[in-house]
Amino acid sequence: MKAQILDDITRVFASQAWIPVTDRLPEMGERVMVCNAIDEWVSIGHRHLTGAYLHWDGDDHEELHEPTHWMPLPELPESK
Repeated sequence: MKAQILDDITRVFASQAWIPVTDRLPEMGERVMVCNAIDEWVSIGHRHLTGAYLHWDGDDHEELHEPTHWMPLPELPESK
């Protein structure tokens, strides 16, 4: 039981960590939180291909320039 709880805690914390784009990228079209640690901006967006060019676009359709990190969005709360 204790081991399962520790595994669950580790999994939750790992899912809330920033992932460097040099380590791994999200799936194409997956909405994620994106940041540039150098220019200090954070946004929600996704990546996609236009021809051979990889774009990162924000939800407001503005191009996100050179993100350094990303993380999955948390689950939405249940509505009651």
